[in-house]
Amino acid sequence: MARNEKIEQLALDAAQKYVTELWDKYQEATVNKRKKLCDYYKQYRGLSNRSNYQGFADVVVNETLEATEAIVAQIFNTIYAESKHLRVVGREETDQGKEEVIEGVMYYLLEKMGEKKKILRNIRQMVSYGTTRPKLSWKYKKQTMRFMKDGQMVSEDIVTANHPELIFIDLLDIAVDNTPDMEDRKWVVWRKRMRKEDIDLEVRGLRYSEKQASKINYKSDQMSEKLYTYKQKNNSSGINYDFLEEGQVHVLEFWGLAPRWLVDETVDLHSPEAEEWVPSTIEVCGGIVLRMVEEPYDHK
Repeated sequence: MARNEKIEQLALDAAQKYVTELWDKYQEATVNKRKKLCDYYKQYRGLSNRSNYQGFADVVVNETLEATEAIVAQIFNTIYAESKHLRVVGREETDQGKEEVIEGVMYYLLEKMGEKKKILRNIRQMVSYGTTRPKLSWKYKKQTMRFMKDGQMVSEDIVTANHPELIFIDLLDIAVDNTPDMEDRKWVVWRKRMRKEDIDLEVRGLRYSEKQASKINYKSDQMSEKLYTYKQKNNSSGINYDFLEEGQVHVLEFWGLAPRWLVDETVDLHSPEAEEWVPSTIEVCGGIVLRMVEEPYDHK
């Protein structure tokens, strides 16, 4: 049974506030840390902090870049020195055929994800900043294809992507629960940049609410840049452009525990179950909640 409009709006407002506050509090608490990341980036690029040279040449001997790339090359070679860097070994003698099939599928999926190029950039981030953040999800995409069939032009939805997707997230684009024990961490928020066509694609795939997506104003500065985000980072390194290009918006993607009543329309708000914390995913664009569901993966 669907909620009435008043309760639905209450849930949307609570979800938006919950995710946005987690993100904002993390930004406030990590200003110095994120400033250091920008300083490390400038050091890697060999960009001096000095100004007003008054005609003198800006001579830089970038030992940091040289050392970083030397370490990156060694780590990458360690992983990929052998022709097979992953092996599947069965437990029983009868598993030999299954080993070959599973191993073949693994290499196929890694190739589809563009594994080597992504791992190389990941290693570079790890060496430069001391850590890196991967996101592993599932990429499923349908496209409407038009083709001739029996002399007539027909349209049909074709699955064009159905495989794991590996993404390495810039450290300035992620907020995490800083509880010391990883097992006790309850949430992570990832900031992504999306265009209208990206939002529309998610609406057609029934991931985003069409009603909510229609409220987005792509011409407004609805999510102002915080300190030391991509804009400041790139400007400080000599790349003079705004990372939020025209028509782009910020979307905060939350994964973690949230009150059940936010994501479960069937629960009675006055029941004890309503206040249970359940694995959920919520996506927010400014003050607009685009997606609010219990976590779709079986393993939660």
